[in-house]
Amino acid sequence: MPARVILHVGAHKTASTHLQQTINAHAAALEADGILFMGPAMLRGADYPLGRLLSRPHRPPNLQELMREEAVRLRQENRRIFLSEENILGPTYGGAGAERLQLYPQAVPRLRIVIDTMGLSAPEVLIAVRDPAPHLVSSYCQCLFGGTVTGFGGFAKGLDPTALCWSELVERILSIRRVSSCTVWRHEDYPQILPQILERALPEGWAERIAPAEGTRHPGLSERAMRQVMEWHRDGTGPEGRSLAIEARALFPKSDQEPAYAPLAPDVLAASARAYAEDLERLAANPRVRLLEPVGAAAE
Repeated sequence: MPARVILHVGAHKTASTHLQQTINAHAAALEADGILFMGPAMLRGADYPLGRLLSRPHRPPNLQELMREEAVRLRQENRRIFLSEENILGPTYGGAGAERLQLYPQAVPRLRIVIDTMGLSAPEVLIAVRDPAPHLVSSYCQCLFGGTVTGFGGFAKGLDPTALCWSELVERILSIRRVSSCTVWRHEDYPQILPQILERALPEGWAERIAPAEGTRHPGLSERAMRQVMEWHRDGTGPEGRSLAIEARALFPKSDQEPAYAPLAPDVLAASARAYAEDLERLAANPRVRLLEPVGAAAE
């Protein structure tokens, strides 16, 4: 029988790196038990370069064949595969027009490439969701960490947090013929929900053996750090490229004394929270979606 396949696709800025590092710390023991963890360390390397697979202009002509052969070998070994890579989904927001109001507009064709190339049989897709307004702010900060400095207004132009629906993205993912189901959780619940995620993704008995990785992987920017980034950029002083936001964060990390960068008005945040709650209800009503909730939440 083919190995069971878990395909964790993020999303970005939903603690994906923390989950990956938590599981990767036990990768050797998992592999000895027949569970292959394929995380960013593997999938962004030379042997399984998914980024090059998904970038058509730069794809080596034999890359798909090599990855398909390797996937067949893994299935023949009857491995259980946990593949985790948030970059599979592509850019978070579209370029212009209606596409600008759709989360991960390139997700379906990119997922199809991975599933078809690797011959994944009936994968269960795991995805975390997040209130679109704070997700938008976090994505903006990540843009700065990537070395692209622009104002928040320009980054968010045309994006309405109340129109960005995770349920619509999940429906598109489920439209892929080979996908069996989706397991979803709220990023806001991640610390409480982590044991359930591990139980869902790994064989029985493994969840209680895995301790969460320590710390926050990619914290955002404080208000003061953001002002420092813009000042350095305006004056042409300070570090360059990706170091600009990283060094500003190190100088003024978020704390009780240094509040997080918060460019959105309270009424925008409130409207986004209401739309997000309605979107979660749509997700929970989908018979092919399993929505993980903190223990006791349903009873409340």
